Amino acid sequence: MNENEKSSQPLSSREVAPNVPRHRPPIKIMALVLGLVVIASIFVLSKTDRRSIKAYINIPELNETQIAGRAIFNSTCAKCHGIDGTGDTKIGPPLMHPYHRKGSLSDERFLKVIRQGTPEDKWKYGHMPAQIDVSDDDAKKILSFFNALREVNKMGN
Repeated sequence: MNENEKSSQPLSSREVAPNVPRHRPPIKIMALVLGLVVIASIFVLSKTDRRSIKAYINIPELNETQIAGRAIFNSTCAKCHGIDGTGDTKIGPPLMHPYHRKGSLSDERFLKVIRQGTPEDKWKYGHMPAQIDVSDDDAKKILSFFNALREVNKMGN
């Protein structure tokens, strides 16, 4: 049989004519597109704003110690934790958050964090440095203010 006779014979159901273009699965293109999507997602997510949530709180009537604690807090701590501990900064979490309930953050632990700082724990903001410029007396005033906020905003337990 010569070449002309072969091409004129009918092909079996499994054979493909030699002049039919063969399609390859687009796996390489799909992998490339998927890779680009993953890279773009990582880039977009890494550039998102690290702003903390903003807490809306009630401010109670404060006694003299709590007023002094509020002034110290807002001059020392607000740059990271927001005015009156409400958050909305890129540096630290809000203190008026369920994570800081009285049962979760005791008075002793609160004072220890002010004095010694804390490593990155459950927040994405990194560690909190020790506040060496805050005296023990000022730390207790801040705690008094913080406890007044926790009480009026029902964060006591």
